[in-house]
Amino acid sequence: MLISMIATGEEVGTLSPMLLKAADHYDQRVEAQISGFMALLEPMMILFLGGMIGGILLAMYLPVFTLGRAIR
Repeated sequence: MLISMIATGEEVGTLSPMLLKAADHYDQRVEAQISGFMALLEPMMILFLGGMIGGILLAMYLPVFTLGRAIR
């Protein structure tokens, strides 16, 4: 797409505005991809941190429950 826009800009004689339009298009595209990635990253981080906290809690309380069973 960029090559055809450059070719059209050269033919018409408005290469500079055409390059600015191409730059704006690609900036919008990159921003959309980054926002989509961030929308997926947030829940993944929440799940990861929840798993880590759950693992820590399990590691802390499992010996207490094991001792309770050994006393009986």
